[in-house]
Amino acid sequence: MHLKQTETRNISRTIKSIFVSVGAIMLLSACEDEQAILIQPQANASDDAVIAATVDGYVIYVSDVELEAEGQGVLLPGRKLDPDTPEFTRILNSLIDDHLLSREAERQNLDKDPAIEHRLKVIRNRLLGNLLLSQGVDEASIEKYYETSINLKQLQLGEEYRVRQIVLPTKEAAQSMLKQMNADTDFAVLASNRSIDEKTRLEGGDLGFVNPETAPLALANAIKNTAMGGVSQPFETRKGWVVIKVEEKRPEPLPTLQELRPQIWDFLIATELERLLKKLHKDATIIRSFDEVEGPIMDAFTQAPEIDEDGNPVEPAVSAETESE
Repeated sequence: MHLKQTETRNISRTIKSIFVSVGAIMLLSACEDEQAILIQPQANASDDAVIAATVDGYVIYVSDVELEAEGQGVLLPGRKLDPDTPEFTRILNSLIDDHLLSREAERQNLDKDPAIEHRLKVIRNRLLGNLLLSQGVDEASIEKYYETSINLKQLQLGEEYRVRQIVLPTKEAAQSMLKQMNADTDFAVLASNRSIDEKTRLEGGDLGFVNPETAPLALANAIKNTAMGGVSQPFETRKGWVVIKVEEKRPEPLPTLQELRPQIWDFLIATELERLLKKLHKDATIIRSFDEVEGPIMDAFTQAPEIDEDGNPVEPAVSAETESE
């Protein structure tokens, strides 16, 4: 169930490396007049003018709370947030706290720090860039890409296997159970009676349909090495020693638009980013003071040897590989 998994992962890394994930940023300003008159809500005021709170004259509107809720992914764009909900109170409280902290920082002239001014400028640029990119990718373009991928059969689908499992505490217990099984043994009943995995035991050990391409390695190998309707040899996982039964096989169903939306959005954003930057670079006059130097700069820093107190390189510790389920 993937649009070329390697391509998608690379796209995601590109987006994450270019645009820093920023929730929502308010440009806060302190109220210079300590005796400022509080603005009172009017009876017939629009929703945008309804006041949620005031802090020494600084007004926080209901619409400010809703915009912050959208930024946090709590509220869909254009929706309203009921003031009588815990989420509204939580977000309003955070906006009040943010304003108080920001005003105190401004009183201490921290906002005049060159590093802070630089970071605010960078964050502002990235927020505006994100907004510009998102305008080029709407729901219609996501749906069109999905339909095109389905029609052209670009989605690489595999096969799924219906699997049941029995988890036992030791290898000896698993091997002993296998010796006691015969053609009349009901695997689901046996799982309910013997399995120590409480999550699946009452469901007869049912794991549902599993794609070996995305399953943990030990389970994937057991599925591939077990005949249809057969029972596997015991294999070890973090939960214990597992025996599985492969009950049926089917083609992997087409993923829904909802399932693929995040991957499609990342892909279209990356495509729009490439298109837009090519145009902007072509139209702009860019004069560099230094030559461009390409290379794995970040890798060079992250792979630099650790230095001890005497300045000597520290040999990296070798950790044993662990098998995950």
